Amino acid sequence: MTMKANSVNDRHNDWDRRGLPAWTYHSEAMLDLERRELFINHWQIAGHVSDVPRNGDFITLDIASERAIIMRGGDGVVRAFHNLCRHRGSRVAAKKQGHCKNALVCPFHGWVYNLDGTLRGAARPQSFGDLVWLRDGTEHCSYSPDGCLLAVHIAALETTVE
Repeated sequence: MTMKANSVNDRHNDWDRRGLPAWTYHSEAMLDLERRELFINHWQIAGHVSDVPRNGDFITLDIASERAIIMRGGDGVVRAFHNLCRHRGSRVAAKKQGHCKNALVCPFHGWVYNLDGTLRGAARPQSFGDLVWLRDGTEHCSYSPDGCLLAVHIAALETTVE
């Protein structure tokens, strides 16, 4: 047993512990690379299922300049979406955590989204002419309830149109 511990310690003693080069800590190029390749393209822990216990409960978060909302829908299913209105990109939920009874309403022009992310209605739709609507009204992030943790993967977008 002692030999095993010593061999592990010996291996750890051989690690290069100098860290990253100093330029990486203040490089805009490195930050852009991390945003694109790490934060946008990989799962990020967002919360715990206890953060959204009731239908209509939500949490919001910002990841690498992207905005997400995780919400428990009226059917009890937890879903994740980009926290933005399809019309002008305004946040549909301004608070970090909250509850909404039946729908999310964009504060900018009053577009209404169901708790499952589908667009319920646009204010004065006749003023927009012919529109190509995204199938669900919002772009979805993926979420993964791994045990009790909620995670989002910002790059997993639905772009199917009707």
